[in-house]
This record gives sequence, C-alpha cells and structure tokens, in this order.
Amino acid sequence: MNSTAIIERHKDQRGFTLTELLAVMAILGILAGLVAGAVKGLGDTGQAARLQADRVTIDTATSRFFSDSFPNTYPVISFEDTDDSLKPSGDVGVRIVNFDARLPQDPTKTFVPDFLKEIPDSAALVSWRVDTGTGKIFFANDGASLIPPAQPRLNVKAATTTPNTASDYNFLLKQKKFEAAIETLTIDIPSGYGIGGQELSADKVLGTLAGSFKGDNPWELGQIITFSGALKPTGLANEWVLVITYDVNTSTSGGLDIDVKETGNSTRNHQVSIVPPIGTSPGQLRIDMDRGSDPEQNEATETWSITIFGEVEGERVINNPANAGVFRWLSKTITTIDIKGIFDRVAGSQAVVIKEPLGGS
Repeated sequence: MNSTAIIERHKDQRGFTLTELLAVMAILGILAGLVAGAVKGLGDTGQAARLQADRVTIDTATSRFFSDSFPNTYPVISFEDTDDSLKPSGDVGVRIVNFDARLPQDPTKTFVPDFLKEIPDSAALVSWRVDTGTGKIFFANDGASLIPPAQPRLNVKAATTTPNTASDYNFLLKQKKFEAAIETLTIDIPSGYGIGGQELSADKVLGTLAGSFKGDNPWELGQIITFSGALKPTGLANEWVLVITYDVNTSTSGGLDIDVKETGNSTRNHQVSIVPPIGTSPGQLRIDMDRGSDPEQNEATETWSITIFGEVEGERVINNPANAGVFRWLSKTITTIDIKGIFDRVAGSQAVVIKEPLGGS
C-alpha cells in the first residue's frame, strides 16, 4: 500500500466534534451527580421515592418470611442483641430488619437472596425496621430509638364558613401510645386567609386547648385524664405560646391533679409561630413542642383539641377568605425518628369549604 492510499484512509476517519465532546461531558456530569446524590445522604425527591419503593419490597419479603417460617417469626435482630443505645424506655415491639436471617426450620434458606434478589442500596443509608405488632416496615435514622413512626391524625374545622368573616377554628390532633413523639407540627394555611392578633398584649387569650390521655395511660390505667391549656400572644409579631400545666387535671375516677409529668416539669410552653399568607402564597402555623424530660415515644394515646378564636376584643385573629371555595389545610410532622428532609403528611380530613351565604353575598 502506497503512502497516498494511507493518507486518503486517514482523511476518511472522522473524529469527535467539540459539540459531541461537550455533550458526553455533560452526560458524565449528570451521572456523577446521580451517584454522588445516592451516597451523600437523604432528602431529595428521588431518594425519597427509592426508599418508599424499597419499603414495599422489604415489606413483601418480610411477610413471606413470616408466613413461611415455623414457628412464625419476623426476620429481625433480637431485642437482646440490639445495641443498648437504640433501646427506648421499654420494649415497644420494634426490631431492626436482619437481612441475614434464616428460616428456623431450614437454615439454608435466608431472607436474602431467597426473598429479596439483593439487599437494596438504601440499606446503607437508613436503618430498616419492622413493627412486630402490626407487621409494618419503616425506615429511620441510624441511631434513632426503636419506636414506631408517628402516625397522628389532624382534623381542621371552621365554626363559620361565610366568606370574609372572622371564625373560630378547631384543630383536633390525635397521637397514639408508643409512637414517636411529635417534635414539630407544621400546618400550611391556605392562601386567602387573614391571620393576625399580633398586637394583642400577652395577658390576652387567643384560644384554648382541651386535652386528654386515654385509658391506656400508665398513671391511672383504664381512666381518662383530662387537662387544659391556653393560647396566648407573646407581645412579638407572629409569635404565640400554648401554655399547658399537665398536672392540673381530672380523672374519670374522680382523682385530681395526677402526676403525669416529672415534678417541676409539668408546665410546658409550646411555641407557636405564624407566617401569614401573602397573595397566592400559603402561610404557615408551626408548633414546636416543649418535650421537657419526656421520653421519645408517647406514653399514652393523647388528644389535643385546640380552638383559635376568630376575633379577640374587636381584632380579627382568623378571617375567612373573601371568596367561596375549598381550602385545604396541609400538615407535616417532625418526630424523634424522622429522616431529615423527609416529612410524612398527617392524616385527617383537612379541607374547609367556605360557602357563600344563602341568596348570595
């Protein structure tokens, strides 16, 4: 082959253009970002979706293991073999999923890979747990106590549903025994509402709380203990406080002032912060719980019925939107075992229908 032919062949060979190289580099950058995101921690939507998908897979596998094992048992690390730092004040039936678990009647069959094709990548990011009382699988931060996640319920109800009218609002919150205690409750205030009362002096009352511990409480088993509280201004704009003295209470047994909180720690000041809605943007009502010396889990099924007054001494505190419509109050919680950046919606019927008066406005 002569030199002319070699030169002609080289001319036919095409290299990468600058545009193609930039496109390849962009793709590599995106892939690198995905890999980095997978290992740096939790918080974005993609990671949350993957965790939820893994939860379904592990939940199914755990149910199969429970059904196939004899005697029926969950694939877990025993409470005795669990690090003491993870144990709550009392065993509440939560265990860490043991991916190396073997069937009692056939040790050659393991949870992985017989029931799962492989351990999910998320196993390195979170601590996977099972509530042996319900069989539900959930995930939590590594190092969090072995307690079930919070599954509170919140209902929101307006006393008056006429547009552009001051109305009392009731927030009914229910928290179950042994579940993770709420540290922060955030409620989105739909756009269109007016919320105020910031100019009222600290000796005024913006609302009330009626609370109760059900009969599963440890202080008077079988009896319902009721207590109360008051919502007050602090003198600072958009800052309120919910004051509850828990040891001033009444029991259905006729007992009074039962010690339900540690001595000297019975009065709690739950901080309430308000961000009023602006234009089409929703506002926010946030309650930061004063947990005091309480354990990480609820000690009894607890109900709060908080009523915020629509008007106090001629000043409107909550004013309905000017136009009729359906307004949805959404809520989120942060608890003792929540993954940072991932919030679970609080269940409940939270849509308020503002109606036009009969005959029109």
